[in-house]
Amino acid sequence: MDYSSLKASIQSWSVRTYGDPQLNEFIANAEAQIRRRLIGYQREITAAFTVDADGMIALPVDFIAMRSVYLGTVPYRYSISGSFLTVADGASQTFDVVYMGKLPPLNGTTTTNWLTDLAPDVYLLLCQAQQRAFEQEYSTAAGLEVSGLAKLDELGLQNTVAQYGRQGMTLPVRAQ
Repeated sequence: MDYSSLKASIQSWSVRTYGDPQLNEFIANAEAQIRRRLIGYQREITAAFTVDADGMIALPVDFIAMRSVYLGTVPYRYSISGSFLTVADGASQTFDVVYMGKLPPLNGTTTTNWLTDLAPDVYLLLCQAQQRAFEQEYSTAAGLEVSGLAKLDELGLQNTVAQYGRQGMTLPVRAQ
């Protein structure tokens, strides 16, 4: 599914005809729900950050949370204050970082993202929920939202299994 086909699908499930501004609003509102709910390894972004002489750098606009900061294979301590990352003892160095980024929003330029490829049904259900709420069909909107969020939660569980596997915790055996 891409941006155009999503808009066409929203339109085809409706008895009303909507223009691009309303369709874009349904999509943006659905994406806001998705961003608040879904955490998965697909949202992890690896980047190189070069900090200034004070060990600081502005965080990217798509930043949600930091996962790790490394210099080579050495992990570094860091703090986040406002929209800045500060790396302890990291003056003027380039670090490998992994951070959680926002889901890239769909628009005329970004026509797909990893979620449209992986779970187009989630997008459609949550957009339809927005559309039905706009039409003041609140019970239908609630049902669509529950269904979309349930599928989003399933995807979150799949992401956890994909990232960490199904292994339980293994404790070392101590010699007696």
